[in-house]
Amino acid sequence: MSLDIYVNVEQPITKPVGTGIFIRGNGSTYELSRTSSRELYPEEGLCETTEVGSFNITHNLNTMAYKAGLYEIMWHPSVDTAKDFITPLASGLKELLELPDYYRTFSPENGWGTYEQLRDTVAELLKVCITYPDAKVSVSG
Repeated sequence: MSLDIYVNVEQPITKPVGTGIFIRGNGSTYELSRTSSRELYPEEGLCETTEVGSFNITHNLNTMAYKAGLYEIMWHPSVDTAKDFITPLASGLKELLELPDYYRTFSPENGWGTYEQLRDTVAELLKVCITYPDAKVSVSG
């Protein structure tokens, strides 16, 4: 199982189209890069969308997230506006960055999910929330 986090703006924006090819590995889902998929999709395009961020992370990282003070805001947020996510995400990211060895001790025994995946997801989500503070954030999973 995994946690999905979506960040959507009210007015559509135009952004580059991704490859649309997603692979699952090591507890996370990644979109195949344009370089890796150039033979399959040689054309590059733009699309209009309200989605400015989409994140997927394994539930196996919930203990690590809890220890870093990120569990409530990511798994069970009581707010839905990106600006309300900024402070708790920044605080949790600071924790993760200051004590990486400590947080690695909460890595899942089954190998699905890593400290780096949580750290990177939080950093990217924070960046999106800062860029689009009025966006709505929703979670499922």
